[in-house]
Amino acid sequence: MNKFQVLHYHFTLSFKNLSFLEVGKSGNLSEEEIDEKRFAEAFEKEIKDKLSHLINHLKEGNQVLVYFSAPFLSHLALQNVATINQIKKYLDAGQVELIGSCAYHSLSYLCHKQLFRKEIELHQQSYREHFDQEAQFFINTAGLYDNDLCSYLHEIGYKTTVAPANSWHLSGVTPGEVHWSAGEQPLQVILANGDQHNSEYVSLADGYGSSYQQKEVQHAGIYELRNKLSAHQSKDIYLASMPLSSPEWVLPITYYISGPLQKALIREIKSLIDAHADRLSDDEWKILMLLCQPEKLLNLKDGTDENPYQAFIYSMNILTAIALRHT
Repeated sequence: MNKFQVLHYHFTLSFKNLSFLEVGKSGNLSEEEIDEKRFAEAFEKEIKDKLSHLINHLKEGNQVLVYFSAPFLSHLALQNVATINQIKKYLDAGQVELIGSCAYHSLSYLCHKQLFRKEIELHQQSYREHFDQEAQFFINTAGLYDNDLCSYLHEIGYKTTVAPANSWHLSGVTPGEVHWSAGEQPLQVILANGDQHNSEYVSLADGYGSSYQQKEVQHAGIYELRNKLSAHQSKDIYLASMPLSSPEWVLPITYYISGPLQKALIREIKSLIDAHADRLSDDEWKILMLLCQPEKLLNLKDGTDENPYQAFIYSMNILTAIALRHT
C-alpha cells in the first residue's frame, strides 16, 4: 500500500485589536513581539517535540511531503535555526518534498484573486529564503479546489495540485488517482482524503497548528508519487464547479465563511482590494491575509478568543485604517 501523506505545520499570527480612536494613527497593525513570545512558549511546550519526532522519522530513512507556513518558518528561524538546517539536509537528500500553499494558511482563495495570488507567491518566497528551493506540488488551505484554481497556479509555475476526493462528488472515481484539471492549460490533479482500504491513498495531517484531524506521521513515498505522476496516461478530467474542501479539515468550510459577520468582513476586504490594490504595501497585503486566517474567521462565528462582534469591530477598524492611508 502506498501512503502519500501531506503534513502541515502552521503558526497563526495576531493583528492589533484596533479601537476606533486608534484608526487614524494605527502604525504597525501586526503584533510581532506578542507573536514572538507566543511562538517561543509553544516551541518549548509542544513544537520542539513534534519537530524532533519529524527529524527522527527522517533519520530512519522515511520520506515526508510537508507544508510549512511562512510564519511557522520565520519564527522557527528565530527560535531554533538548527532545526531548519536539519530539515534542509533531508530536503537536499531527497527525503523531504515541500508542498506549496498559502503563506499564512489563509482562506484568501475565497476572498479575492489578487490576495490569493500574492499569498501563494509569498509562500514560494518563504521556501526560497529558508531552504533555497521552491515547491513543485500545491495544496490549497483546507484542500479548497475548483475548476478556476489551476489557472492561478499555472501562472506561478505549478504543475501538480492536490484536491479533495469527496465521495459524493466523484461518481466512482477513487482517491489516489491522477486526473487533469479543466481548462486550456491543465495541471495534474492528485486526489487526497483517500479511503484507507484502497491500495493507494493520500492523507492530510496536522503536524502542528493546522486543522486537519489526523496527527500521526506516516511514510510518504516521494519517489513512488513522482513515478506515478510521470507515468500518468489517463485523459480523465476532474471537474469541480464550486469550491470543495477537504473532509479531513476539522470543520466544514461553511463554518468559516457563511455567518453574517464573516460575510461582511470578506465583502469589505474585497472592496478594499478593488479600490486600492495598486497602492497597498506588502505589510498591508499581509494584514489582509491574516484577517482571512481560518481561526480568525471562525472567531467571528463562535467567539473562540473573544466576543464575535468585538472581533468583527477590530477587524473592520483595521480595514478602515488601511483605507484611510490611501484616501
